Amino acid sequence: MQDLKGLGRQGDVVQIKRGRMRHELYPSGDAAYATPENIAKYALTDAEKLSRDANTQEGVLEKLLRALSRKSVVLTRLASSNDPDRFVGPTVSPESIRKAVLRQLGIQLDPSHFLTEAEIKTYGTFKVPLNLRLPDDQQIELTVHVDRRNKEIQGASATSANAVAAGRTS
Repeated sequence: MQDLKGLGRQGDVVQIKRGRMRHELYPSGDAAYATPENIAKYALTDAEKLSRDANTQEGVLEKLLRALSRKSVVLTRLASSNDPDRFVGPTVSPESIRKAVLRQLGIQLDPSHFLTEAEIKTYGTFKVPLNLRLPDDQQIELTVHVDRRNKEIQGASATSANAVAAGRTS
């Protein structure tokens, strides 16, 4: 008996179609009929279920932490006309990084996961330390790229859209 993707985990009692049980699962030994003897034989104790669930959660957590340490998040800001190394608008705060991680990586971070409240005010690549650790006690750092948002591209697309709109009216 083993965990079966899409059906259930070892020790679970599930309902499936008779033909699948008869022709696929039972002959291969992946499942047993739910007789009182088999239920008693294959049932897991509560401690075994908790241990199994904890191991699964630890594996998922470790994968998630490794993904955070390997991947990067890109934020864009408009360049300042006075100083090309600085940007106009809001600085890159832990809150904006948190939102970008959710949007780009699909990972929900809590504000308490950020070890620093410092804001990024220039373009470049930065390592942001997180209040998360791998099982080998390694500190997780999130890579954040702050890039320039190209003003000319936005202006060019706006003028071409105006030209198309002007062509329709004439």
